[in-house]
Amino acid sequence: MKKILLIVCVLLTSSYLFGDEKSALKEIRSEKKISKAEIKDNILYATVNDDGTNRKGYAEYLCQTLKEHSMSSTIVKVVDNKNKVLGESNCKW
Repeated sequence: MKKILLIVCVLLTSSYLFGDEKSALKEIRSEKKISKAEIKDNILYATVNDDGTNRKGYAEYLCQTLKEHSMSSTIVKVVDNKNKVLGESNCKW
């Protein structure tokens, strides 16, 4: 019984500390502007079409989405299909 309780506590704590990456990515991928989204080495890469606008504000918006899903501090990079960075935000909370 103690082992089960310990396992449950560890799982709940890890979810709180690291957030729910799967649901965060699902919400981000549902954005109409985003063609691809993935997290690598604590960096969210969100691929969009380059329409010539600066995407720093959009990167900050994506930080808020990560925060809503209890994700730990991370960096968001909005990139085009050639991985050119169109906007970036260092998410700290």
